[in-house]
Amino acid sequence: MKSLKTDRTSKFAFIPLLIAIGAFGILLLIDLLAIGPGYPPPEALQKWYIPQPRYEYAENGSVAVNRTIDGNVVLLGDIEDGCPSLFPVLSRHCSYAMYADTVSGDRYLVVNWYFDDKADLLQAEMVLCSHLRASGNVSSRSSQYSPDHDRTCQVNQSHE
Repeated sequence: MKSLKTDRTSKFAFIPLLIAIGAFGILLLIDLLAIGPGYPPPEALQKWYIPQPRYEYAENGSVAVNRTIDGNVVLLGDIEDGCPSLFPVLSRHCSYAMYADTVSGDRYLVVNWYFDDKADLLQAEMVLCSHLRASGNVSSRSSQYSPDHDRTCQVNQSHE
């Protein structure tokens, strides 16, 4: 037969054990859950900086796509996933779109690569600059990659 004191001691020992297991479980759960909204996934950000068409309501209540981006510039086709064949694959998170100026007739290609690692971004910058210098068929432009990154890539125009 157990004594009353031994039974009470085991009950009191059991309570801290339950508290310890509960605290460990809560810490494990907090560690596994993301706190706050976090960043959107790379698949969403790869199209983030490409000018998007606007959606408007028509008089009959249906939704109409307004492909005019700014003034005379319109989106041709859709925003595509992946890199266009004119450029090297710098990131698996890449999207592009074609635009046209309806007044001048000029056409523009906008390509957006998304990187979630700064080292990958810096490596891709060097590859892209080398590719653009070698191709020689684009106009001279300066590209700013980020506010804290002041290097630019100068590309010479080809007269072919």
